[in-house]
Parts: sequence; C-alpha cells; structure tokens
Amino acid sequence: PAQIAIAESLLVVSIGAGVGLLAKLKSVNMKEILPLATSAMLGSAAMAQYSKAVPESFRLGLFTIFCVTSSVNMIQSSQPKAKQPSSPSEDAKQDHSFEQTSLAASTDAAPAVAQAQQLAVLSAAINNDDQALASSSSNQPQLLGLLFLVGCLTSLIGAGGGFIVVPILTLVGNIPMESAVGSSLLIICLNSFSGFASMQRIVEVHYDITAPFAAAVSLGAVL
Repeated sequence: PAQIAIAESLLVVSIGAGVGLLAKLKSVNMKEILPLATSAMLGSAAMAQYSKAVPESFRLGLFTIFCVTSSVNMIQSSQPKAKQPSSPSEDAKQDHSFEQTSLAASTDAAPAVAQAQQLAVLSAAINNDDQALASSSSNQPQLLGLLFLVGCLTSLIGAGGGFIVVPILTLVGNIPMESAVGSSLLIICLNSFSGFASMQRIVEVHYDITAPFAAAVSLGAVL
C-alpha cells in the first residue's frame, strides 16, 4: 500500500539527508535554520495523521508532478548558460577602466589605491551581508509558512522536496547557495523523520526491506 511505501521512503530520505549533512554541517546556521526545520516538521507530522484519507490516485498524480518538475529543473540547471556579448559601450568602459588602473599602478600611489579598493570591496560585502540578514528576518513568517507546506507535501508523497527547499531558502530567505544546500539537508532530514515517526504508529514498516535502500542511499551521499 502507498501509505507503507511513503513511511518507508521517508525513513530512507531522512537517513540519506542526515549522512549528506555531515559534510556540510559547518555551512549551516543552526540558529536561523532550526525554526524553519521545526515548521516543516510540524507540517509533516500533521499531514501524516490525515494522509490515509487522501486518495492514492491524487497522491500518485502529485508525485508524478513532483518528479517531472524535479527532472526539468535538473536538466535546466545542468545546461551551460550562454554568455551574452558585451556592448561596444561596455567594452569602451572596460578599456577606459583598464587604462586608469594601469596608470594608477605605475605611480607611487599604487599601494594606497589598491588598499582603498580592497576596503571598498570589503565594505560592500559587509553591507550586502547586513541587507541579506535584514531581508531574511523580514521574510521569516513567509519562510515558516512555505516550509510548513513543504512538510505537508513530504508526508503526502514521501519525498524530501530538496528542489523546493533550496529555492525557498535562496530566493525568499536570501541565504547563500552554499549554506542553503547544507540547510536544506538539515530540513529534509528532520522533516522526513517527523513524517516517518508519525506514520510508523499507524502502519507496519518493513525494516528488512528498508535497510538495504537506506544503506545504498547513505553510500551515495558519502560518495
């Protein structure tokens, strides 16, 4: 039955995400991500209690959409982006900027200029980080709501939803991609385990069947 398969799938996903998380744990901001993971866990646990009432045909249709969308996203992300040719005006600006840089480097003031440029870059980076943090804080209610829905989806179809979580974290939460990948693994691990823990109370899980799949997924996560 689909309900048992979903419960076993959630256990496999949780283990695989947990193993993959070990290599990226340092990139995760626990203080920022744990509340989001908790919201996803609540959605997953809540939907697990009512998922038996959802028709299997609806769940299979939803899972099909999930797989197709995920496949399209993977194909698009693997295609190299074409580099747009620069306009003549941009080339002229680059040449002029290069001439100015060369002139500055040839004078005695070159070290001071280089130091000023480094300070300017550092200041811009700090300002960008402050703006991203402020934007993430202002979007917190929206993030919590979206991840609650992701948790509901997880218990409906038995998938972690990584291709949904990462865009939510980067686009809505303004979290850098490197941190978003590790953060998504933490959310998926806890989210999937929450759904499994709720379902295993109402269905019989075949651990002898699940164990080989969990081992294979864990090996893939390590490699």
